[in-house]
Amino acid sequence: MAGLMSRVSVFLSVPKAGTQVLLKKKRLLQASAEALQPPLAAGEVEALEQACQRLADQLCDALNCVRVKVHILERRPHDKRGELHGLYEIKQSGMSQARIYVWMRTAKRQQLVAYKTFLRTLAHECCHHLDLTHYQLANSIHSSNFYKRESSLYKQWLGND
Repeated sequence: MAGLMSRVSVFLSVPKAGTQVLLKKKRLLQASAEALQPPLAAGEVEALEQACQRLADQLCDALNCVRVKVHILERRPHDKRGELHGLYEIKQSGMSQARIYVWMRTAKRQQLVAYKTFLRTLAHECCHHLDLTHYQLANSIHSSNFYKRESSLYKQWLGND
């Protein structure tokens, strides 16, 4: 019983990430988020990837955590369960850093994704990265607090905080 209690107490002592992403330099991040709109509207993959990388770098630098590599891809993959909007890949051996993938076109109609949908997807994947690198959580799960952090980050990027 003592072994079980020690394992439970260790689990309970893990710090919680909370419900907010507390950012400084919000105006810089808002400007970088707004800079995603022109290349997304034009369907320019390379320019959009550069703009997303700039925003992700600024976010990581603002929170003093390791940077993540952002990849923008064209058409979303899909199956009978639905479309994949984004993906976070944890850094593994042989990788120089963790990776975020975000798709800019819908799967079936290949239409460009709306700006706010795209931005929320990027915020979602960035939150997975922050959970593991900034908050030092053992894993990043889709909990109610995770979605609150995602919403907090997204609203700040939009200037609606």
